[in-house]
Amino acid sequence: ADSEDPAIQVPKVTETVQAVYSGYDENNLIYVQGNHDTASSSLTPTGYYEFENFVVYSINEDDFKTRQSGRADYNAVVQTLADNVAVKLENLVKTGDNRPVFVITHLPLHHSSRSSYGENLYSKYLFDVLNNYGTELDIIFLFGHNHSSTYDDYIGGAVNYIAKGEEI
Repeated sequence: ADSEDPAIQVPKVTETVQAVYSGYDENNLIYVQGNHDTASSSLTPTGYYEFENFVVYSINEDDFKTRQSGRADYNAVVQTLADNVAVKLENLVKTGDNRPVFVITHLPLHHSSRSSYGENLYSKYLFDVLNNYGTELDIIFLFGHNHSSTYDDYIGGAVNYIAKGEEI
């Protein structure tokens, strides 16, 4: 990328998607903030989004930071995020909704060799929510950048499949 500013990059990506998938509705695109992206109104806010055939819970870098150490309140920040995800997933279970659920964020949830400086310290809260609701919902977790290098090759590297009901 030639810029870390989403206000510059988002229109370029949207244009590319529309060129490849003619007639694609740009309102159906979700843009998630990474650790090199500045905060921008061009990004989709962290939260729950319903579509006809699936739902999405997007999580931006500002809400699940790469570096989680050094902030006394960050344990509570990630716990609150996980609680918010759980409320939405619980509602899907209660209503018998069987659409796939995409949870998307910049970071993977597993610990990496970079955990020594505070990456993913509190990912357990999200792990627990996804494992709990993954027994009843089809949850697809997507992340945009793997900071692990070869640290996670034993589980398949950056691409892994966990079947419904299996735990991460």
